[in-house]
Amino acid sequence: MSVENGSGDHKTFWRKNALRRFPGPGGDRVRKLAATSSRLADLALSFPALLFAISQLNADSPRRQRSAALVDKGSPLAHIARQMGVPLWMRRLPPNAFGAPLPENLPDSARFSRRIVNHIPQRPHQTAVWLDWILRAHQTCDEEFALWLASRELYASPSMEADPFLPLSLWAWYSRRPETLAYAYMEKKWHDKIGFRRAVEQAGEWLKRIKLMLYYGHQDIEPGWLPAGRAGGYEFTPLLRAEQLLLASRRMHNCADQFVDALRAGASRLYQVNRLEANGEPGVAVATLELRAHPDNYLVPTINQLRARHNRHVDGEIWQAAYLFLGQGQLGDAPPDLDMGGELAVNEILWRRLWSPYWLLKDADKRLPLQPDERIFSRFDTAIAALELKADEKDWALD
Repeated sequence: MSVENGSGDHKTFWRKNALRRFPGPGGDRVRKLAATSSRLADLALSFPALLFAISQLNADSPRRQRSAALVDKGSPLAHIARQMGVPLWMRRLPPNAFGAPLPENLPDSARFSRRIVNHIPQRPHQTAVWLDWILRAHQTCDEEFALWLASRELYASPSMEADPFLPLSLWAWYSRRPETLAYAYMEKKWHDKIGFRRAVEQAGEWLKRIKLMLYYGHQDIEPGWLPAGRAGGYEFTPLLRAEQLLLASRRMHNCADQFVDALRAGASRLYQVNRLEANGEPGVAVATLELRAHPDNYLVPTINQLRARHNRHVDGEIWQAAYLFLGQGQLGDAPPDLDMGGELAVNEILWRRLWSPYWLLKDADKRLPLQPDERIFSRFDTAIAALELKADEKDWALD
């Protein structure tokens, strides 16, 4: 393609090229505004973010008219940007970045502005996803989390659902608030050196503990199959309270606190295995047993897992005792499938205690419902699964 000689024609060519790169309906608004003034059109080259921000305002908005007039007068762009609430670091972004409307309260601290420019994608077509995600991260958490996410290079993948990082944002936000109840259910905390894969894992596990407490923190888990019993020198005790599962997970360093969905579905029941002392009293816990419905008959349980601390294998003696327990026990009813019409109320008081700090300080758009809503956990599960797939695309772990 040739360009006519002369600096004016050259500038016109590049300006038109820049204006064409604003995507979507927002781009149409930008081009309509740029047609009203050559100096406004020049912003497509010198400060695309400012041009986009002005174009988002209604045509009769006094703020838009005032900003446009300042541009036409040749006022300093930094001054106009401050009036529009557009951070100066956004001047580095190309027109391609501006497809979605800009939120209010954009991140603008000196530290953030210095560091974020180091993470802007080199390829213009990647900037829209990148900008969308870091602005969501800032809205749902804070600048530190947004900087961390910006450095993960996740712009290399296509965008996902709205607020795809909300589970991560919640975990990161509560990680630095030890005064909150939600903090008490964390095993690992977010920090800016953590790898992406590890962060996704920890956020997912934390949310499972939250869900466990919301469903079973105020009511017992329905028993199923086998009651407590003794066999082969060991005692087998069903874990039928949320606190028991949390304690077992911490004591045995396993995932006993991650079974809330299997418990609700009637698919699984967990037992603590203690070695019996010479006096007949239960001694130290040596293993955790998971019973699941036999594939041929759900009324009959079968051993799905039997693990010692840190998920290590147990010796043959404990396996033999487990099978003796399974064989000599008096079978009860199978656990009810509460996902198929059973009643299991979420603890509304706990729901409010858990999320109220976030509602008050961050959740202006009510991303978390004020009333208990099981659908939020389905959305969290979907988001965590998508983030796990994203982690698989590359080895993100830094720790």
